[in-house]
This record gives sequence, C-alpha cells and structure tokens, in this order.
Amino acid sequence: IVCASMFKLMCTLLGPTLLGVVGENSDLYTLFTFVGDVPFYFMPVLVGYTSAKHFGVSIPLGITMGGILLHPSLVDIVNAGNPFTVYGFKMQLVDYSSSIVPVLLCVWIMSYVDRFLQKHLPETLKFMLAHFLTLVIMLPISLCILAPAGNVIATAIAGIFLAIPKYLGPVGVGIVCFVWPLLVAVGMHLPVAMLGFTTLLSEGHEDVVFLADNLQHYAAMGVALSFCILAGKNKDDRALGISSFVAMFLGGVIEPTLFGIAFKKKKYLLSLLLSAGVAGIFASLMNVGVYALSSSNIFGIFAFSGGSGNNLIFGIFSALVALAGGFIISIIFILILKKSAD
Repeated sequence: IVCASMFKLMCTLLGPTLLGVVGENSDLYTLFTFVGDVPFYFMPVLVGYTSAKHFGVSIPLGITMGGILLHPSLVDIVNAGNPFTVYGFKMQLVDYSSSIVPVLLCVWIMSYVDRFLQKHLPETLKFMLAHFLTLVIMLPISLCILAPAGNVIATAIAGIFLAIPKYLGPVGVGIVCFVWPLLVAVGMHLPVAMLGFTTLLSEGHEDVVFLADNLQHYAAMGVALSFCILAGKNKDDRALGISSFVAMFLGGVIEPTLFGIAFKKKKYLLSLLLSAGVAGIFASLMNVGVYALSSSNIFGIFAFSGGSGNNLIFGIFSALVALAGGFIISIIFILILKKSAD
C-alpha cells in the first residue's frame, strides 16, 4: 500500500497540479497512475492472503476467494445489472473492488468449512476434493450472503464516520481524529480506512479518514517527545520515549507510543487524543485534504501534496499543531498533576 501510494505521490508531485514536469496524458504519468491503483483495486486479493494466514486456512484458497470477488466475469455481471443466481439462489449485484470486509467475512467462514472437510474426508480424497468442495460450498454462501453483508457492514461503519463531519462540520472531523487512535488500537480502523481508499480513488482526495490517520502520527511524536523529556532521571522511561519518538519520526510506527506509553499512562493517552482532535478541527477549518498516501513518518506531510498550493501549507501547519499539541498538552497535564500532588 505504501509502495503504491508513493507512485501516486510522484504523480501528484510531478504532475500538472504541482511541479508540472509531466502532463496527465504522458506515458510516465499514466504508468505511475495505474501502478499506484493496483494494490487498491486488488485489495480483496491482498486481504484474502492476509486473512487466510490469520484464520489458518489455505493461503491459495484465501487468494482465490479474493480473486472470485474481482473476476472480470463477475464484474461484467454486476455492470450489466441483470439478475444472476448461484445454484438457484439470487446473487446481490455488488462491486467488490477495493473492498476489505466482504472477503474478510468470506475467508473467516471458509476457514471453518475447510477445517471440517479436512477432518472428515478420507485421506485418499483430501488432496483432490477438500479445497474443491470448500469452494463449492462457499460460492453461494459468499456471493449471496457474506460478501453482500460485508459490503453493508462496511458501508454502515463508514457512513457513521462520514456522517459525523457532515452534520458537525470541523467539530465532527475533530471527533473522528480524537477517536482514531482508539480504533487503530483495536484494529477497527481498517473497515473505515477502506472507504477512505474508495473516496480517495473516486474523488482524488479524502478529507476525514486519512486526515485523522495522518495527524495521529504527529500527535504521537509530540507525546513521545514529552514523555522522554519528562522522564527525568528514569533511564527506562527516557529510553522508551526516545525509541518511541524515533520509531514514529523515521519509521512511522505508532504502536510503541500507543501501547508502550499512552495506554499505560492514561494522561498521555488523553494528550494524544486531544492533540489529534484539535489538529483535525484546525485542518478542517483550513479545508485540508489528503491527496495521496505517503509514509507515516515525518514525511507524511507529502500526503497533502495536491489541490491548491495552500493545501500543502496548511497541511504542514496541521501536522505542527498535532505535534506541538501532543507535546504541550502532555507537559501541562503532568505539571497540573504534579502540582495537585504537592
């Protein structure tokens, strides 16, 4: 995903909206554009692979399930809009390109079907029939029930998050940014992020989900830096703060800050959430949008490269608000608590 995003980032930087080195109709621009789209379009295949590993089912089966949802014949059926049945059961006409929840549900249930067959089929028939029968059984379950249900679930979850900014404006964006680190902590950010991918591909920019994901990393840098400074003579805390900051600054890895600092010391968690929320409100007021996915480290600001020239400028300011907020709010909380204790 990051690799593909770099191709899209290069299109933004080199294209007519910024440097103007290449035109939209040039071969290089076209090449980088479709290469950058590949992982997003074939997301069901990638998720089929990773979910198969997670659920303990055959990886080729997981990849195949993702491929089924993207097969050109299925796409043609959906685009034609004509009724289609699977063993007599009506199939919902849904486009699953760039989706994640449908294939996730399918592979999850498929893991139980495959394990059942592996357990009960005679050894002489397992090699020939186990995976074949698994797919035979899963086809109507997947295409008629699970995949459409996954699409509804993903749409509902994303709809809630997209409705908040719609009805509450910049405050709504701030709320999404505030809760985003919590979603990341429990892995619930993925279904929402998938809708962000769809919006980014269709609209060319995304102003809520990826904005929240981007700003949380800068807020985490500020929190880790303050934790390091406030550690004093505690070598273990200072080492944790330094390593967490470096992991975010260079590697874009938020987990050390999130789980090593924020969730263990709740005042830092609150600082992280508040700074991300405040930065989200500021970014929304300045109409900042994400035009490309870049790395999650200090160079994440290049995600704002697109649209008007002001978008990158105010995007950088938003990142600074998040970073400074994480740092300053943490210090204020610590000083207040220390004064209260005294």
